[in-house]
Amino acid sequence: MLSSPKTSTKGNVEYIAGGATQNSIRVAQWMLQIPGATSYMGSIGKDKFGEEMKKNSTDAGVNVHYY
Repeated sequence: MLSSPKTSTKGNVEYIAGGATQNSIRVAQWMLQIPGATSYMGSIGKDKFGEEMKKNSTDAGVNVHYY
């Protein structure tokens, strides 16, 4: 997940929720093909990057709980 305002102003940026554990969860979710079959819990900032991370994870079918 990109978190630099400088990077986000460079044009067409694709945001992908990540981190080693969350990437593994997203792959497992993709393999299972059952929305909500996987879950992830963690912390994110209360900013547009945190909202983007939550959106991307949810769109991937992962049941997320961020604090």
